[in-house]
Amino acid sequence: STPALHTTTQRKTPTTTHIPPWQTNSGSRIRRSLLDSDQGVCQLCQLDAHALYQRVRALQEKEDRMAALMATAFAKLGHKRLDKIVAGPKEGMFWQGDHITPVSRGGGESGMDNLRTLCTPCHEKETARLSADRTARLLEKSSKGSKDIREFFTKRKKS
Repeated sequence: STPALHTTTQRKTPTTTHIPPWQTNSGSRIRRSLLDSDQGVCQLCQLDAHALYQRVRALQEKEDRMAALMATAFAKLGHKRLDKIVAGPKEGMFWQGDHITPVSRGGGESGMDNLRTLCTPCHEKETARLSADRTARLLEKSSKGSKDIREFFTKRKKS
């Protein structure tokens, strides 16, 4: 029987609460620890991305692989991306480790307690949201002290 792709499994407490800076270069070690704590389940949509990876990898026909992906949130990914996943599924194509407090806001030096598993579609949405927020913050910062350009185009009353 195939495992359910959505789960309500609770996240395990990470065994390592802090990764010393000199050990952060081992992405595979961090991914293994994250897989141990979250079991490959997206912390936003609860998709079991690890089970989906195993299911897709086990399918031999490309059409079957595509059908399995299209029945999930992966259907929202672009065709080029889906074709690449179908042609050669690798676990890193199905889920990513995501910083809860973004690196751009100081989360880069945190430990495992600042990481969560996100399926690829949720990770793309979060990345786009973060990028938009960062752009808005930069625009706001760069416009501080500037006047509203609309004032330039409105007629001024003569006193």
